[in-house]
Amino acid sequence: MHIITKSRLNKGHLRIPSLLNDNNHQRKTPKSTTNSSKKSTTQNTTKHRVLVVEDNLINQKVAKLFLESLSYEADIAANGQQALAMFHRGYSLILMDLGLPDLDGVEITKKIREQNKHVPIIACTASGESYKTNCFDAGMDDFIVKPMMLEELKQVLAKFLATKETH
Repeated sequence: MHIITKSRLNKGHLRIPSLLNDNNHQRKTPKSTTNSSKKSTTQNTTKHRVLVVEDNLINQKVAKLFLESLSYEADIAANGQQALAMFHRGYSLILMDLGLPDLDGVEITKKIREQNKHVPIIACTASGESYKTNCFDAGMDDFIVKPMMLEELKQVLAKFLATKETH
């Protein structure tokens, strides 16, 4: 992961979190505003809170960086027991890794669904699409294959978290 800084004459600069060679996540901003007042139209203006359930430190940092760059609050649960203890805090969405050290993401989702049918839970896995059916059967709402890309995350957040733009 690295930060790309782009500068353009009389346009200011833009910092973009990047993974691999993903160049499809540049923010679009109106030309008539100054850099300090620019906001992406995909930014969260209602301060949704997202729980990231992920044991890999690098993936934790990437998810948190991406979410915060979109103005979402992000908390990390490094294992299943932490996730089960934390989800009661009122999260708008949960990003759920499937391969955790103590409980797998499918098992955690089933336990959360016993108590909360409404919070969107998004599977995040490097295992590929072969796990989709198990995820949906457990009550997950969508599926992201890692490595997570900012544009894909934005699409999932837009799908499940309605944001109201204020100008």
